[in-house]
Amino acid sequence: MSESFSNSPLRSSGDPDPVRTSAEEPVEAQVVDQHEPLPGPSRTNDMVSPGMAADSEIVLAQMPHPAATAEAAVHQEADGVILAWPVERKLPRIWTVMLTVIATILLSIIASTVVYFIAIQIEYGPISPRELTNMRQELETFAQTRIGFLAMVLPGQVIFFVMAFSAAKLSPQPLGERLTLTRGPFAIWHWMVLAMATPAVGFITSIILSQLTRDRGTNMETMQQVFRAHTGAFFYVIVAMVGILPGICEELFFRGYVQTRLLARFPPLVAIGATSLLFSIAHLDPLHAVAVFPLGVWLGIIAWQSRSIWPSVIGHTINNSAAVVLTQFAGNPKTPPSVGATIVLLLIFSITGTSLLLSLILLLARRTTTPVLPRIETPTPSS
Repeated sequence: MSESFSNSPLRSSGDPDPVRTSAEEPVEAQVVDQHEPLPGPSRTNDMVSPGMAADSEIVLAQMPHPAATAEAAVHQEADGVILAWPVERKLPRIWTVMLTVIATILLSIIASTVVYFIAIQIEYGPISPRELTNMRQELETFAQTRIGFLAMVLPGQVIFFVMAFSAAKLSPQPLGERLTLTRGPFAIWHWMVLAMATPAVGFITSIILSQLTRDRGTNMETMQQVFRAHTGAFFYVIVAMVGILPGICEELFFRGYVQTRLLARFPPLVAIGATSLLFSIAHLDPLHAVAVFPLGVWLGIIAWQSRSIWPSVIGHTINNSAAVVLTQFAGNPKTPPSVGATIVLLLIFSITGTSLLLSLILLLARRTTTPVLPRIETPTPSS
């Protein structure tokens, strides 16, 4: 380019030195994926000025400078370059998310305990908390009743749902964007493939844990007894309460509210791992927490890659619903399943296993076809 850059009409006194980007064709303002940092100096501490806050980062705003004129825009198009000015962006706060997670888990425990205690009073009459300590067998039996099951599951899920929306409403971001209730770049069939693969992750984890310990955990054992105890119309209520409700409420809170904020501050590996750990802790039972950690990682990956929590909502729902149905079909674990149940189990395993393989291929293909942005150059002004 023959004309001196320092004489460009886009320069004005007091303006910061722009960063120049080479491109074959003029490029308009670009929206950069917040999960994939720009190459080169797009996110760097080298450009931080002494007056900027320590928790700020520099991003390249690829848009016309306020001092630009119509003539300058024509000049920019003729030269085929993009001018990017360093812009200070405040990093999102993390302590608010951590405080919300702690408050939500505590509130879910308190709400579940209070509602369960009230339900027991309704069922057995006035009972003091001290008397409850000597009623372990009665409490386990009550948990398998319909009212006991609802009192055990419903309050905690309502707390997760309310806290996710309440905390997101306090954010300056739009609600849908804050909770990643977006369409994302994936097609619907991509969503379904990723979601159908979720039970395969659960199956693999269960097989590994069964080789390490025979203990299923108190919560899991109680839930499986509930699944086997109820048939008929109430069985569909169980599927809705265990499958659909956690799929919506827990995903809104963990992958929507928590992970979205962590991804804006940390690398994906750290953000997804931390969210999965908090997701595991929220299940309280130690063995259950270990079992759901890989599931949380998988749900975090598909929510991150699809830029939407809807695939993880569907996947979580399918995984939990499949667990309920498989427990019902398998019957008593001490006796072998029937031929029909075996066929159903093999069919589910085949579908989920194939979906997992296709999902891995899909995610790898997406990573290898990510477009490369133009190289960033710093111009050397002529004397």
